[in-house]
Amino acid sequence: MTQPGNQNERPPLGFLATEINFHRPPGDGFNNRTWLFPLIQQVAKGSLLVQLVSKDEYPEDFIENFVKALEILIAKGCVSITTSCGFLAMAQPELSKRLSVPIATSSLLQIPAIQGFLPKGKVPGVITFDGTRLKLKHFQQLGIANAESIPIEGYPDPGELRR
Repeated sequence: MTQPGNQNERPPLGFLATEINFHRPPGDGFNNRTWLFPLIQQVAKGSLLVQLVSKDEYPEDFIENFVKALEILIAKGCVSITTSCGFLAMAQPELSKRLSVPIATSSLLQIPAIQGFLPKGKVPGVITFDGTRLKLKHFQQLGIANAESIPIEGYPDPGELRR
């Protein structure tokens, strides 16, 4: 019988990381101690911060680099994959279309569920790395209703969390 927390019996989650190096405390998706099951990590080539947060669309070679890294995770047995940058919402439809396992590129994917249980007249808010670069298009790419009413706040720049 599998005991809760026995990672040897559970299928692995894949984590596609970007080429951005920062502290990943427990609770962060890239930290193995966050999960009750095994985590397999893979870095996507060409995924620098400036490339992730400043694009309306990603060039095909950028998407191909992500697909190759995601296919490595699938080949290693991952049954689902998540990523480390919510701005990848712009790539969600394309990546999910090309993979054989579920992928969650952005925490923004949770907004429709949150909208569904909030009282009438209430809206979720978003705290992000850079509030000036998270745009309506990111929400629209995910089919989020009433996205224009969602308040967005970014970390102060300069600031410890922004660094």
